[in-house]
Amino acid sequence: MEEKISHISCKLWQVINLLQVLNDSLKLSYTENKKNDYQYSFSDKILEELFCVADELEQLDCELCALQSEKNARH
Repeated sequence: MEEKISHISCKLWQVINLLQVLNDSLKLSYTENKKNDYQYSFSDKILEELFCVADELEQLDCELCALQSEKNARH
């Protein structure tokens, strides 16, 4: 299970990095053309949500590790 969470976390960070590049590009184009405000705002919101999901996944991984350590300590 830990390996699956780690794999998902890795993939999620890859998506976050790609979206960050897109977001930076939209931010640059927004400064030149205010019509891109919607796209930039939407991209920024998606990034915020992905960061929240990544944090939750990391917390879940920590909880899983703690449970595994507790289980190992009992045996």
